[in-house]
Amino acid sequence: MSKTEKSDFFFIVEVKKDGTIQTHATWEDNIEAERVPNTYDIFKVCKEIVSDIDQQLLADRVIGGVLNVLNSREATVSDKVSDALKARGVEFDAGSKTVEFAADTEVVNAEVVE
Repeated sequence: MSKTEKSDFFFIVEVKKDGTIQTHATWEDNIEAERVPNTYDIFKVCKEIVSDIDQQLLADRVIGGVLNVLNSREATVSDKVSDALKARGVEFDAGSKTVEFAADTEVVNAEVVE
């Protein structure tokens, strides 16, 4: 590729002696290879990269799903408590600090305590 030609992007895949794979977005002069990779080397490394990315995407989806369930359960518990109080004739609005009671019997000498 000549210097005037522009690419959309590129990355370099480095396979270390211990088998770990690292990608680079820029060329680093300190990377040296002992040999030129053959087609099988490239295929095997690309397959490992795809597998790692698939696993990471799956983990992200599972984490997202768990967080959604936890968030919905949190709201559900609050809603259940609110509904249970309403069923017993108690309504509470924390924003305006209003507490209302509805009872079948007459309430005598009741006071609101904050």
